Amino acid sequence: MISDIHGWLWAYDGWEPELEGEREALCGLGNGYVATRAAAPEATADGTHYPGTYFAGVYNRVQDEVSGRVVENESLVNAPNWLLTSFRAEGGSWLGQEGTEILDHHQELDMYRGVLVRRTRFRDNEGRVFQLAQRRFVSMRDPHLAALESTVVAENWDGLLQIRSAIDGTVRNDGVARYRALGTAHLTPVAGGTDGEVIWLEVETNQSRVRIAAAARTRVFRDGRPLELDCERIERDGFVEQLFSVDVVRGQEIIVEKIVALFTSKDPAITEPGLEARDWASNVAGPFDELPRR
Repeated sequence: MISDIHGWLWAYDGWEPELEGEREALCGLGNGYVATRAAAPEATADGTHYPGTYFAGVYNRVQDEVSGRVVENESLVNAPNWLLTSFRAEGGSWLGQEGTEILDHHQELDMYRGVLVRRTRFRDNEGRVFQLAQRRFVSMRDPHLAALESTVVAENWDGLLQIRSAIDGTVRNDGVARYRALGTAHLTPVAGGTDGEVIWLEVETNQSRVRIAAAARTRVFRDGRPLELDCERIERDGFVEQLFSVDVVRGQEIIVEKIVALFTSKDPAITEPGLEARDWASNVAGPFDELPRR
């Protein structure tokens, strides 16, 4: 239920899966160039959540055979999901997957500052409790910039915290149930990988031939200082991911900062969107609170 509406603040208290789709739509962030639904960063499309990022003017047409006739449908394309970020204790379940339980949940959209805030407590299958606070924005000042900051606290345990940060280009246009029998695949993987501390992914719409690129720089902080962590990298067609591990003690804050660059081949004065996104993400200044928003 809506718990607080005053001035510029729109807030929800409580975890209600049946209302999550509505909340994701109402609390989405955009700047006229790109918009992202307010899906939980750990979520994939599963009937409760529907991550969606959309670029203005990026459409694609697919053909389907219906009752012996070929019909064409043109859609605003669901672009790669740049939000994908999750957490677990070593050996436990990832947040958002079976084996985790939401204990408390609060979400609020600050429409004046253009920031979406989420505070969640969850418990894994071993009884370990986490506190998670997240802030995200899509910049009005720089239309290619988006960012997600996650603060994680191990409430009742010590051990190894594992962090995943990914870009998922295997997403489909299947948010509307009545259209799922039609073609929902609009993206073809082009390239992806890592460039220093940056992961990147480039895809192309399979009919309109628009290339879309996302690049993400993820950094982990403890006590305000960036940590030099080894990470495992996972790459497959349309998907790239980094896995980090950090020792934590109960009550200690770990901050994960994910800064993202988003470009398409429709952008003026660039030669190639993948190159532009990688270069931009590598060089943008931080930290989160100093990034340009509006």
